[in-house]
Amino acid sequence: MLGSRVKSCWGIEDRFGQSSCLAEINDGLEAELAGLQKQRIGLVYNQGLEAQIAAANDAWETFRQRECSVVRDQFELASIQTAKVLECEIYLTAKRVENLQHLVGCSENGCPWFF
Repeated sequence: MLGSRVKSCWGIEDRFGQSSCLAEINDGLEAELAGLQKQRIGLVYNQGLEAQIAAANDAWETFRQRECSVVRDQFELASIQTAKVLECEIYLTAKRVENLQHLVGCSENGCPWFF
């Protein structure tokens, strides 16, 4: 579903419209991500673990920023640069959301760490 939404943005003829469409998708994922991060922190019983989770979230944000900066540099002179960077952020954020959904969802029944 997400993939088809992203593809539909590329069907828009002007670059501003493409970027606006992708930004809207990205904003929705960011809101979902923030909610899942709060849920995950709320599930731990040890405040030390809360700090570790917050640090892991910060590290992931840094990873995403650096990974997508490669895309920014790769498309430095292209008119689609902004859209490509947003596409990178959408992809990585969607994967993170999927991961956090798993962690939050399995916490009540025990999480299989090796699968």
